Amino acid sequence: MQEFAPDQGVRITVRKHIPDGAGMGGGSSDAATCLIALNRLWNIHKKRNELLTLAVPLGADVPFFIFGETAFAQGVGEVLGPVVIDDFEGAVVFPGASVPTAEVFKSPNLTRDTDSIRITNSSSAALLRLPLDFGHNDLEPVAAEICPSVREAINCLKQLGKARMTGSGSAVFYAVKSGAEVRLISNLPIGWRQWAFRSLKFHPLYDWV
Repeated sequence: MQEFAPDQGVRITVRKHIPDGAGMGGGSSDAATCLIALNRLWNIHKKRNELLTLAVPLGADVPFFIFGETAFAQGVGEVLGPVVIDDFEGAVVFPGASVPTAEVFKSPNLTRDTDSIRITNSSSAALLRLPLDFGHNDLEPVAAEICPSVREAINCLKQLGKARMTGSGSAVFYAVKSGAEVRLISNLPIGWRQWAFRSLKFHPLYDWV
């Protein structure tokens, strides 16, 4: 961003609340927020599609946060299209251990021939109900192999609802329609963390771009 405002500078402090190596996009969200904030703070006036181009080299998930709304992602994550889904709530559990993303992707056990999914009328209808009714996560069995606490977290959450690993792990979540009861794991194992959450249709800084 400084290439477009060479006389500007900034000091950035990040207070992390999302654990590293949880597969929840915390670092990607931080990077996207910095791009959005500096674009406004330094009066660079880049449009959203221009910021998306700048975001791609920073990480596969960064463009999603610049895009700023519920999306269906293709490519490495840079080809994004909006989708409309019902509001939902749920719980996410971090099982106290991080999964090394590179190790997951280089695993010989990773499924690499899954058919590509395209948004059609029928698949869109599945998305409209709940995200967990749609697709699956090829990375989950590999991450659970590398980090057994992922499998343990999935088994714990399955007692509350349909559970799935987030991203490349290690966090696991379940979701219910908005207004339904969200339950948390009682007697959470030592070192684990959990949060209740609700969905957002738009990034909090969506109107800044």
